[in-house]
Amino acid sequence: MPNKDMRFTSKLYAYYRLEKVKPRTVRDNINGNLPLFIEYCSLNNINSFNEVTKEIFLNYALWLKEDKKVAQSTGYARCSVLEEIIKIGQIKGWDVPKTNI
Repeated sequence: MPNKDMRFTSKLYAYYRLEKVKPRTVRDNINGNLPLFIEYCSLNNINSFNEVTKEIFLNYALWLKEDKKVAQSTGYARCSVLEEIIKIGQIKGWDVPKTNI
């Protein structure tokens, strides 16, 4: 991950998910769904989950569809993990946006 804040928030999310599901599922969710978001962040100079707004989230979904040509279900899975990180982070007080996306 390019930024230590994003790495730390991802670790917090991993620990949260480990309470709910098996370690393999957590690994697969993070390794399967976050790399494209990290790529998008580096292309758009986004350094923290806290910088993600509704507009950035929607542009990410559009980027997945148009530039990366991912299937609708794949795009949904990638976006839902990002959305879950932000929602859980708001509840737990992580470095994520305070407003809903």
